[in-house]
Amino acid sequence: MGDAPSGALTPLLEANGIRIFALPTDCGDVGSFSTRQSGTPFVFLPSHLDGEQARQHLAHELGQLVLGHSRPGHRDSRTAAIQFASAFLMPRTAVVAAMLRTATPERLAAASSAWGVPTSAVLHRLHDLELMPEWSHRSTIERLGDERAPYEQPGATSVERSYLLPKAVAHLRARGLPVDSVAELTAVRTDDPPRWPTTISPGAPGS
Repeated sequence: MGDAPSGALTPLLEANGIRIFALPTDCGDVGSFSTRQSGTPFVFLPSHLDGEQARQHLAHELGQLVLGHSRPGHRDSRTAAIQFASAFLMPRTAVVAAMLRTATPERLAAASSAWGVPTSAVLHRLHDLELMPEWSHRSTIERLGDERAPYEQPGATSVERSYLLPKAVAHLRARGLPVDSVAELTAVRTDDPPRWPTTISPGAPGS
């Protein structure tokens, strides 16, 4: 991908064999996590995330899988995964080329939109790369907070959508598999609410 924005992460991860699912709504106290089962990597996300948050969580869990630190509560692995996610979503050379050291809130918002991350993530990346002095970093965060971040639009990024799930549902329908058969194969009771990936669009097949 070079230094270009990563675009939608869900199809990228799915194309490389990672299965992405949403956690049930009654698991609100559980954060995102990743694991491997019989060699297959899985990522589980809270169901309430907006587009930008989902991208950050996906990049973080990708870091856990790539770095081999999928151990809950392991502090060093979490720090490394956070650094991985930041670098993956905002490559160093692209951030340097953007020349945001003294950027206005409008330019910061434009950069955050291009990279699909919150403005606060851009500020932290600039600080980590020593492209923004400590005093400027703090004052900018305070200014955005005092102004209720008028330039930042949470959830403005397009929702992450699965390309795999609609195809799987269409395939099952073409084979004439009834819901009961699918439930038996996936060990999900038919009286449970659907546990589709959080990235599925509301109007997609099977939603």
